[in-house]
Amino acid sequence: MIRQRAFTLNELVCTCVLLLFVLASMQMTIGCGLGTARRNARVMQSATQVRGIIQGMINHSPSNNEWYPGRARDGTEDTTLIAAVPNRQYGCNVTGDDPAFRYAFLLRNNYFSPDYAVSPSETDSKITTASLDSGGNITAATFSFPMLEPAPGKTRNGEWKAVNNSMAVIVTDRNLAASAAKPGSIHDAGTWRGTVGYNDNHVVFETTHLIAGTQYTLSSPAVVQDNLFQSGDALESPAPAFISEPDALMTYKSPNDGGVNQNP
Repeated sequence: MIRQRAFTLNELVCTCVLLLFVLASMQMTIGCGLGTARRNARVMQSATQVRGIIQGMINHSPSNNEWYPGRARDGTEDTTLIAAVPNRQYGCNVTGDDPAFRYAFLLRNNYFSPDYAVSPSETDSKITTASLDSGGNITAATFSFPMLEPAPGKTRNGEWKAVNNSMAVIVTDRNLAASAAKPGSIHDAGTWRGTVGYNDNHVVFETTHLIAGTQYTLSSPAVVQDNLFQSGDALESPAPAFISEPDALMTYKSPNDGGVNQNP
């Protein structure tokens, strides 16, 4: 008689364990791949939105003596009041130096749709297109991308203008941290990395808030780093000749102040 050999219980258990291990490994590999693909897609979408925001400002500039929203035709702060009214007529209770004013102006005049102001990587559940599209006053708690702080009489003021400069940072992903000295990102809470949009509308995904080569207007060519979120050139290495000049200073949202824009 021919005797057929069957799997023993131990062999069957070992085979099942091996199959489960292989399946789990495949799932982890696929999951990691999908996670990376999703992150890359969010980064690309964020870049598209920042370009759209800057393009809206560029489109406005010819009618405003080349200045971006927030500046009057003479380059001083725009103090026009933009009151919120029903039916999605965006408003704010601040003036042109605050990014909320600039968003209110740009959205009010249909330079881009409200979803452009909310990053696909946004971590704050209160910052949504729905909240931005409610028709109420725009605040720092309703958008993801801070903007350069222009300062009349300072060299940074000239960067808030359609001068097609590839070294002037004007829009970035926001800083999660309460302190600009220890920034965090919606992409990575432990450090800052994010989308950085320049005056000529090119966009780069940076892995640090210390950006090289942005202080094109300073007299000191030795500047090698520019802190996006903190004013004070003496902190840079090496320090520039004129430490009174502001950095490429972006306003940021502090969780300790209810979402008010801060300038450290």
